[in-house]
Amino acid sequence: MRLIHLQVDNFRGISRIALSLEADRTVLFGENNWGKTSLIEALARCLGPGAAAGARFDVDDFHHDATGVAAKWLAITLTFGDDEPQPLPLSPRLTSLAWRDRKRRWRLSLRIAAHRNGDGNNVVVRRELLGPAGKVRRHPEADALACELVERHPVLRLRELQLSQWLAQPPHDVAPIALDNGEAPAETVQRTFEALLQQPHKVGPGVLQQGIAAMRELLWRHADRLHQPSVQRLAEDIAAAPVTFRDHASLLDIANRAGSSTQQLALLFLLGSLLEARGPSGLHDGEMPLLLVEDPETHLHPTQLIQLWGLVEQLPVQKLVTTNSGELLASFPHHSLRRLVRGDDKVFVYQLGRDALSRQDARKVGFHVRANRPNSLFARTWLLVEGETEFWLLPELARRYGVNLGALGIRSVEFAQAGLAPLIKFADAFGIRWHLITDGDDAGRMYANKTRALLHGRDEARHLTVLPSRDIEHYLFENGFDDVYREAAHWTRGPLPDTAELIHRAIRREAKPGMALAIAEAAEQRGKASIPPLLARLFDTLAELAQDEDARETR
Repeated sequence: MRLIHLQVDNFRGISRIALSLEADRTVLFGENNWGKTSLIEALARCLGPGAAAGARFDVDDFHHDATGVAAKWLAITLTFGDDEPQPLPLSPRLTSLAWRDRKRRWRLSLRIAAHRNGDGNNVVVRRELLGPAGKVRRHPEADALACELVERHPVLRLRELQLSQWLAQPPHDVAPIALDNGEAPAETVQRTFEALLQQPHKVGPGVLQQGIAAMRELLWRHADRLHQPSVQRLAEDIAAAPVTFRDHASLLDIANRAGSSTQQLALLFLLGSLLEARGPSGLHDGEMPLLLVEDPETHLHPTQLIQLWGLVEQLPVQKLVTTNSGELLASFPHHSLRRLVRGDDKVFVYQLGRDALSRQDARKVGFHVRANRPNSLFARTWLLVEGETEFWLLPELARRYGVNLGALGIRSVEFAQAGLAPLIKFADAFGIRWHLITDGDDAGRMYANKTRALLHGRDEARHLTVLPSRDIEHYLFENGFDDVYREAAHWTRGPLPDTAELIHRAIRREAKPGMALAIAEAAEQRGKASIPPLLARLFDTLAELAQDEDARETR
């Protein structure tokens, strides 16, 4: 069994969050105030080293509301299960307390609850095994069974890996660190890891080779546990996760390569971290560990992150990752992504179902957003624009108007090649607000009608701007920037041509992006009053969308 669902109530920075976990890997991302540290700490308290004997809480662990009042109770509910309706690898006593969901899959739920009694400084903690709908299942040995369940699902917490320290500080002529040849492989690996972390300048080539040799021995002893069948990336997998850091070499293959490559060093760091996280107890058969990886990109060069994460992916454990790296997010299947946003009374979790996107739509989103604009997933609002002109021009005009799109978490995303439906479906699933601006020509009207069909009852004014002119160039020409086009066209002989011909000549000489920059420069010189009224309303709407964090629109 594995951890399939987690609910946290009134623990530290979290008033409430309910989170489903994938079998292999789940990644959490969002702004800094969603409660990442509290969530990781909750799991470590309930399933980390020493948790089998019972989690401990004190008065500082109870959530404080906006007025500063502390809750009187907290609860962390863990639900374990399997995806298939198969016999449980549990003791008969635990199996007797398991229950089946609607799809006949086995489930076991454990709630760790704490209450503040008396004057509020006395904290009482209890563990309860739950049945369907959260009903407590009574058993004379309930605490012993809870202990068994916790032991089978240990949490390993992988903190910041400062791999760059050793690479940046090769050994100097100082007294080297020596290792005991009589130590067990795990002890040698852990001591080498600690030396690399604490005193990298003292780790000479001999010590490093000794640590790598111990790592090879350790991996060989656990080859059956670490063996991972070759994973083929089919077309559906590539569309769902457009980037991969994993190669075809197994962990054993990497460890047995000659020399001491950077990948081997990263593997040594990784195993040392896991041994440190596990503490004095080794992993046992029948356990399903949960590896918590907090912001793995911290202190790592992007190349080092790729090397390290290619190894982490191969570990046969369930993984829960937090990150602020768009590139790392692109390596996760879209159904493994969880975007978290703090609300007034809970943390909202946004995710996309495994089959919510067709392969073609997943491919479009994967290429145009996840691979090429990965940081767009961290945006609060998307400004959907048709092409490069709007991409360059609108953020500059908005800044001159007094709305800093970047600072408000608003990102421009071009929709013409990806298509509107996949982008809007993706944005809606992850709670990213959006607004589309389109031309007034036939193509623009078609885009506008598609957008209206995707509003599902939402306010059109908050999501759609249609220019009254055939395109943005004509709109700007008609709203105070005609002289910029005349100057760019270099029209010096004869009467002026009509508007369309003049704009065409200007674009032919400067190109559309060049004209966008010329308009932006002119607006910079002329000031806020030069921003056309329709664009001013657009920028005001975008600012409202980005700042209205508590609004939850019905889809």
